[in-house]
Amino acid sequence: MRIAMVINCSKSKSNCPNIARLFYTGDIFKKSIIIGDKIKAKLFVISAFYGLIPIDHWIQPYDLKLKHGQGKQLYAKSKETIDYISSNFDLILCIISKVYKETLDPILPNLKFRFISDSRGFIGLKHKLFEISRMDPLEILETLLRY
Repeated sequence: MRIAMVINCSKSKSNCPNIARLFYTGDIFKKSIIIGDKIKAKLFVISAFYGLIPIDHWIQPYDLKLKHGQGKQLYAKSKETIDYISSNFDLILCIISKVYKETLDPILPNLKFRFISDSRGFIGLKHKLFEISRMDPLEILETLLRY
């Protein structure tokens, strides 16, 4: 099974240009990478500034926060990558915030996207990802596929 994982960027960032994997420094971002690496998923980052990009994409420092109603702009930046992911992966796991999910929901092209979230919000998701990141790869997949 070919798996892609979409992670949203984090507010916490480096001040220096770098690849996305090293540029974003937030806890949820870092735990998501651990999980994606364990299940050998191809990782992508969704950013208000860059759109949907591969984890090894080189980026410059920026300060932009996604706001409600920016879905069409975000989709325009991301369409090529969304099309690539949709046609090349069997399962797409999305560990993204509520605002990114609400923005992307109306424009995502198919049901292969599975959203990982927690009803308790940021703190609940952070705790959940901490627990999942300590599992072995098979347990991780079984847990994530329940969403």
